[in-house]
Amino acid sequence: MRNSIIFIATAWGVKHGGINSFNYDLVISLASIISSSLMKIICIVPIASEAEYKEAEDKGVLLKCLNSKFSNTTDLTEEIVPEIVKKISGYKPTWWIGHDLKTGPVALKAKQVSGGKCAIIHHMDYESYLPYYDDYPSDLISSQRQNLSKADIVFAVGPKLARSATDKLRSEINKKVIELIPGLAPIEGLQEQNRFSAIIFGRLDPKQDRLKQAKLAVVGFGRACRLYPKIIGKDASITIIGLNEDRQNEDRLLLKQILDKEAGRAVPLHGWQYFENRSALLDCLRQHSVCLMLSLHEGFGLVGWEAIAAEVPLIISTNTGVYDAISKYLGGVGRGCIKPISILGATGESSYRDEDVDIVANALCDVKQQGSNAKNDSRVLKNLLEIFCTWKHTAIDFAKACEIDISIDIAHKSLANLTPELLIEAFKKGSDVVEEASRRKDYFSHIWRRLSPPSDVKKHLILFGGVSQLLCTNDSTKRFCKWLSENISAELFFCYEVDEAASARAKRLNEDTLETDSGLSDRAFERMFQKQKIVESIPEIIIKEFPDNADILIKRFHLVKIRKPLSTYVIIVDNEIYLTPLFEKRASESLSFALSTKPSMNREVIRSVVYHLENKENETIHTKMLTKKLRNEFLVENNETAIVGLSIDEAK
Repeated sequence: MRNSIIFIATAWGVKHGGINSFNYDLVISLASIISSSLMKIICIVPIASEAEYKEAEDKGVLLKCLNSKFSNTTDLTEEIVPEIVKKISGYKPTWWIGHDLKTGPVALKAKQVSGGKCAIIHHMDYESYLPYYDDYPSDLISSQRQNLSKADIVFAVGPKLARSATDKLRSEINKKVIELIPGLAPIEGLQEQNRFSAIIFGRLDPKQDRLKQAKLAVVGFGRACRLYPKIIGKDASITIIGLNEDRQNEDRLLLKQILDKEAGRAVPLHGWQYFENRSALLDCLRQHSVCLMLSLHEGFGLVGWEAIAAEVPLIISTNTGVYDAISKYLGGVGRGCIKPISILGATGESSYRDEDVDIVANALCDVKQQGSNAKNDSRVLKNLLEIFCTWKHTAIDFAKACEIDISIDIAHKSLANLTPELLIEAFKKGSDVVEEASRRKDYFSHIWRRLSPPSDVKKHLILFGGVSQLLCTNDSTKRFCKWLSENISAELFFCYEVDEAASARAKRLNEDTLETDSGLSDRAFERMFQKQKIVESIPEIIIKEFPDNADILIKRFHLVKIRKPLSTYVIIVDNEIYLTPLFEKRASESLSFALSTKPSMNREVIRSVVYHLENKENETIHTKMLTKKLRNEFLVENNETAIVGLSIDEAK
């Protein structure tokens, strides 16, 4: 009798939502790495078509369908276990695999009846999201705990659900919780399109909408169209996937009325039920300019994960597993490639607050204004994740936890083992950077040497990002001013973080590792404020140390405020560009990389810098000068027109 691993699902494929989609990809990938002569992969579903049987067989999976009396239910009950046992006659169950309360109880009962072990995959944290519903069975939360506690192994989809499962199993000392990161969907992204279009996934019934916030996305899009018509564009559209099959036309009409009312004009809206054809669904997703996942709570959020795979810029709620995974494993580099927002929600007649609508509208405007930068960020994020996030890697993690031998030799690159050092190595090996790299604080010594006479830096030095103590001491200011005095056409731009950007950076600092010998506070937010004040006192140092030509030096020593959060710091020395990605450590300890001479990469970096500078709240004479300088030096090509630079006196 051949050993088997038996998965129990409510459908084969994407029907009925993300659990079945996850099951489908995991089962197929597991079959590809385990020898069928040693272990047969079986999937039990209520109903399946001939095409589905054939697809499963072609992929090495034995698909088994239950009798017709079980075919119309999406929540399988323990009464079907005798039928399941009959279906696997001839196979010895080694593992029964259930999905949370959907099929977990059935898998546990099957283990009890026919032997083997049972693993349950944790997909949803009932305790966190059921309170958003008006009513729900009182025993669901306790039932989930009990079922997880009975499993031999508990798997959890992503770090957020891993913590949830760990909390639920606090009384089970020896129970294992294994985190599984889904693989990225196999889809190629498209080039940025001219017309702006958004896509959301979610049902409209009141119970689901309070959690998924589909109406908020529609209203937020309408407000963006009304407040920022020139930015969003006249032909901008929004698509919602997930309308009720029986009420599709009525739901679409309701959404159009909501959208038109908020926008103050007619705005194109497309609305359909969920696609059962996954290829068609992914193709629809990749056609759009931005995807919104605004859930008040999401254990993981495969929709957001698929948007990343499709290279679609993502506006995402911070209370989601996808955001949690990106933040945990990629840190500031990953967060800089998405648009995270915090949704307040409401429990009254409306499922959202007016502040939420403004947040969504502003996020949409921000993505549209970023243009190719937003698209490039989405590509960077996918490129980072696809090294580690394939379904084969997920299947290997699963097989190792279950102590199942695999039949292929594959390098195992788990996202859970990702460290800033690994990211640095990957970054160094990219074609857009030179191999040499040094700690940012060490690179400043290199700057001092280059500024010393006779200096080979003749045009400008631009410091864009963090405020390092090494850059704002009396000694460093003197060095900068001596360089400016000896190079009368050179200019120095000191761009430093304030407001939202400073707060975002402070949140990423580990207060336990902050030095205090410099006199700075070990409290992150207070420290950032102190540094800001030090930078803004530089003109006073110049007046004190260089009284005879202080006015001239101050005019060429420009202080520029950065208000938008950064994921990368930039240093520009004449035409050379150096990047410092912000990992989960102090910026001075992170590595700086010299960009290659690849013009396209240089332009993308400069466009990103310009994007952070072109902020109406940030508009000063110094900012305008730097923006014009960067455009003229790096962005003038083909049809791009040079912008005549202005001196401070001319700008006035």
